Amino acid sequence: MINSLKLFCLASSISCYQCNSTDIKYQFLCGEFMDTHVDELSAQPCLENNANYCIKLVGYHEGRFGVRRFCSVHNLDDRCEFSNIISGDERDYRTCVYTCSSDGCNGSSLVKSFRYLTGICFLPLFRRLLL
Repeated sequence: MINSLKLFCLASSISCYQCNSTDIKYQFLCGEFMDTHVDELSAQPCLENNANYCIKLVGYHEGRFGVRRFCSVHNLDDRCEFSNIISGDERDYRTCVYTCSSDGCNGSSLVKSFRYLTGICFLPLFRRLLL
């Protein structure tokens, strides 16, 4: 009974890419524009209770620059922030968070860009239909 419940929970959970480019194992696989067709890294079922979101964090986190992909219970929205985070360095650094809610959606940002471009391409058609 308990094993059946575990299988049901895994089947109903979202699957996300879960990697950190600062980890030596994933440093070349988990870049900002990762190849989602690479066999060494695939979207995995989220084991956190009630995780409904996949997150992609690009920039400065945990004291290092890199990319981190993970599961989350919280919707962190899509946003970028610029900040001067290194003492003595006058440059501003960008850190971006991308949140999505479908299996494997936190792979490459090219997938998300394609979705927006597709919507923009069909916008004139929808506008013509509404007028």
